[in-house]
Amino acid sequence: MLNPGFQHLVSQLDRAIAQGVHSSDTIRDFLRQALGIVARSTDREETTLAFSQKTVQLLFKSSSQVGREIYVLLLQRLCESSTRVAKEAIEWLLFADDEVNPNSIPTLIITYRRIIQ
Repeated sequence: MLNPGFQHLVSQLDRAIAQGVHSSDTIRDFLRQALGIVARSTDREETTLAFSQKTVQLLFKSSSQVGREIYVLLLQRLCESSTRVAKEAIEWLLFADDEVNPNSIPTLIITYRRIIQ
């Protein structure tokens, strides 16, 4: 089950993006809070893995360029914090079904950010 604090945080971010509020302060605050939830978790590895799975889902569902960029930044930070998560994320992106294809905008952003190489 996904952490309720993270779910709430994602809801707040989605509302802010929908309202056109996406200042660098808002983005930094979101990333800080999300990573803070991971840091306070009793099982950081599993929490990081769950957050990264949800982040990949959100990334591919987002219709906003700003939203995609934010989710890519979060995924990047999560991958940096855990080699297991980085390995899993690469596998999801490379071996996923039809919704993830190599020419999709989120995949191109991820590649550009060098999360997968």
